[in-house]
Amino acid sequence: MRRQPFLLMKNSCGVSGVHRHSVTCLLRVFLFVVGIAPATLAQDKPALTNAPLRQGDTVLTGKIKKGATAVEVQIKTDSTTEKVAPHVDLDSPNATFRITLINSLKRGQKVQLRQNVDGAWSDWTDELEVQASPTLEAPVLTNTPLTRGVKFLKGSGTAGATGIEVQIDSAPIVLAAVQLDAKQDTFQVQLTRELQKGQQVTVRQVRGTAASPWSAPLQVIEPECTSDCRKDLEATFHVGAVLDTFAGSQVQKFVNPEASGGIQWRGSAGADFEYRAWGNLKKKQKSYFANSMWVYGESDYGARSAQFDCTKNTTFLNCQTVPVPPATGEEFFFIVRNASTLEGFGGLRWEFLALRPGEKKLSVNIYANAQAGFLTISLPTTTSTTTSATSNPTNFAQMHHIGLGGIITNGYFQGSYFELGHGRTDLFRPNSHDRWKFDSFLTFPVKRAINFYIQLFVDSDLGNASDSVQTYFGFDLNLKDIPGWFQIKDKNQPGE
Repeated sequence: MRRQPFLLMKNSCGVSGVHRHSVTCLLRVFLFVVGIAPATLAQDKPALTNAPLRQGDTVLTGKIKKGATAVEVQIKTDSTTEKVAPHVDLDSPNATFRITLINSLKRGQKVQLRQNVDGAWSDWTDELEVQASPTLEAPVLTNTPLTRGVKFLKGSGTAGATGIEVQIDSAPIVLAAVQLDAKQDTFQVQLTRELQKGQQVTVRQVRGTAASPWSAPLQVIEPECTSDCRKDLEATFHVGAVLDTFAGSQVQKFVNPEASGGIQWRGSAGADFEYRAWGNLKKKQKSYFANSMWVYGESDYGARSAQFDCTKNTTFLNCQTVPVPPATGEEFFFIVRNASTLEGFGGLRWEFLALRPGEKKLSVNIYANAQAGFLTISLPTTTSTTTSATSNPTNFAQMHHIGLGGIITNGYFQGSYFELGHGRTDLFRPNSHDRWKFDSFLTFPVKRAINFYIQLFVDSDLGNASDSVQTYFGFDLNLKDIPGWFQIKDKNQPGE
């Protein structure tokens, strides 16, 4: 049999024939070789890659010969063999196939495949017997704890699993992608939406029609924060008091004209905000270059001490010996309605240097800022030889400065700062354009959404002109988190 091709060539192209009809002879040889090539290629069988086959499987995947145009499947059950008509997807560039069976495989069945190349079918592959499905155990999530904002779940499972299912708050969800690593028995799934705080997550693994028990539910928590734990937008209302113990006489005449000296005070209420215009927004970072820009502002309404009738308003902070966090907004609106002074300022703060980056508490950002502000009154003031001519009811007293400081960005005292600045304060004369300003602010939480603050503000020319030292204290209120204060429930964020 080995010499048959040679004999065929000899009969068709003898030695003398080669010399006399060389072109005809070579053409016959070429046609002979081309004729046997498809038969040779057709002997390459497809290779199954998802073996061993298990009871309940409905998918067959594997590799084919490049150029293959079809794949057939036959299944032997006991002594009966039948070809099935599954859905076949061929990926010619990658020489792979995926077959979806109409019926799931049963234990003991034997599966064979063949492929068609250039019109010729290959031999059938060896029989692959369907084995019993392994016991599927509940998978274990490994990227725990689950935190708000996560879109991936990772875990380990049982060998033989072909899919992962996920439930959030006991409701099945559609997954964006699933990756299984059969060698490591691990998986990773991508969610279509980020996890939210308070949600309950469970997972299970499947193989065909078999499924494992659901894993123990895991609750989504707030991500651990280091370095900078402030939100992009911080907004609060404040209610408190201002002590003008060491304020200069012209300040007293401006903000509390009926005062007669000694320790004087006034009620204080207003709103504060700061917005991160740009910067590194990651909750976990370790970089000494903070590089974030903030836009901030504050309004402060001052009610003169004579306005308060503490016999009728015993619950007001300004009427208490020891201040207690207010439960309602009555005092806030009282001060705003009866205010005799209004102070406002806004500015830009560039935080450029991070101290103790990556720490969970007491990280500090060093900053430079530029601030513009004003102070105005609703009552006429008494003329003073040391008070600027601009300090009258028809004008704003301008107060501007540039400064350097440091602000605590996480931990118990988050938001506290110290600042040194130089600029202008029209309340003082002479040297109204040569004022040094020291501002120290300490704040810490006392209840949910309520922070206590105390602030010392010094405005001085470091010379013989008038100076001012004022002490502010009270409570910052985040109204969206206080029950009964303009609270709106976000249905997309349970637990918030």
